[in-house]
Amino acid sequence: MTSTPSQTNRSHQNGSLYAAMMLGASAVVAVFAVWRLWSVNAAPDRTQVELSRLRILGIATNAGDLKPKEAVPDDLNAANGYQEAIRRYHRLPSFRQNLIRSGYENIVLGANQFSIDADEMRKELTLLQPTFGAMAAAGKKPAMDAKRKWEQGPLLLFPDYAYGSTICRALIVQAVLEERNGSPLRALDRLDSVARMAHHIGQEPLFLSMFMKASFFNNCRPALLEILKGHGRDASVLQRTREVLIDFGPPPPMRPAVGGEVVSLRTAAEKLSSAQLKAIFGVSGAGPLPAALASLPVDASTKKVRQVYEAQALQSWRELATRLPISQSDFVGIISAFREEKQVVNGRKYWGDDLFKAMFVGASHVGEKMAEYEAKRRLMLCAVDALVYRRSHRTYPTKLVSDGPTSIDPYTGKPLAYVRYAEGFMVYSFGPNGQDDCGDPKGASWTKSPTDDIPLTYP
Repeated sequence: MTSTPSQTNRSHQNGSLYAAMMLGASAVVAVFAVWRLWSVNAAPDRTQVELSRLRILGIATNAGDLKPKEAVPDDLNAANGYQEAIRRYHRLPSFRQNLIRSGYENIVLGANQFSIDADEMRKELTLLQPTFGAMAAAGKKPAMDAKRKWEQGPLLLFPDYAYGSTICRALIVQAVLEERNGSPLRALDRLDSVARMAHHIGQEPLFLSMFMKASFFNNCRPALLEILKGHGRDASVLQRTREVLIDFGPPPPMRPAVGGEVVSLRTAAEKLSSAQLKAIFGVSGAGPLPAALASLPVDASTKKVRQVYEAQALQSWRELATRLPISQSDFVGIISAFREEKQVVNGRKYWGDDLFKAMFVGASHVGEKMAEYEAKRRLMLCAVDALVYRRSHRTYPTKLVSDGPTSIDPYTGKPLAYVRYAEGFMVYSFGPNGQDDCGDPKGASWTKSPTDDIPLTYP
């Protein structure tokens, strides 16, 4: 059967179309291969460009940049005292350490998950008095230099954070028991030791340090509220509470912590072997390096691939540092910077896989965490001012009496909201959504839309 001229023409057209498609696909593959080759070869230059830009922004790029500019003398270094407190704590048998740890949930939070009462806890806490003494002495030192080996990057561990947190919880339990025994000022002295340690830890150039500072405050908050509600008419208690809140201090600057992340990233990408990375992050590679990168040894054949990843990640940290506002009290700008860069990171394709995105998203919460911390601290300072006003005028104020930075809502940049009741008051922050939900905290089920105000109600 012979084909007609029209059929022959269609066959030629289809063949031409197929050839054009194959040629186009080959061109795309060639362009992609050239781009891959170019990106690998250009990685060292990109890395140096990003590092130069970071230095211009004042961001640390080397381990030496994270160390204090001036050495802290031993007699002024809080780290030595904290280490002594941890050594004293370690001398206790493990079963006593576990018993003391359970006291926080039982005594402070009232969870009743463990069979231990107040009298038994008091006996256990007498064993910790030397530890508490070392903590209090360390807290009075003006600075802390733990002499971290920042060049270790992800290999650097912080066991003192965990043990310090445990000892601080024991201090909070001691404070609650002393307050209930009629000694609120002694209780506040205990909480001040926690505040000073939180302040010292928060100064270290890591996002982890900021999270720890917020954690210490959140652990203290129930005890502080209990003291205020039980002794809110005592002028000395109000003054001492204010001092504790001031000693916690505002959130530390963000840019030094970005430097800590940059140094850790560089160490992981440039110096750590595959075995070391897998030991840190596990076989899946979960952490600040992609699993694909963790499977590559540090040698000449993979050095450029690592440099590509390093350059991409440095670009993200540099963009974040650029977005961060100059003012450390501009929490609206800080939260916006993290949110904007998170969107950029989520939309960007990274070499290897997307685990850097997961790492960055985890770090991006630090902006909101610090805003929440500062909102709660300011709310408590405003509550103290309202109680001081009541002592002078024998009535609660009709409006917010605080002024200055402590009266400003970190989430809006406007004054915190205040409502007076017949027998008390409520002061509250609008929370992450920046809207007035009338003081409804996060998760109020009866509202039509999600609420996330942060309230403090007295009494």
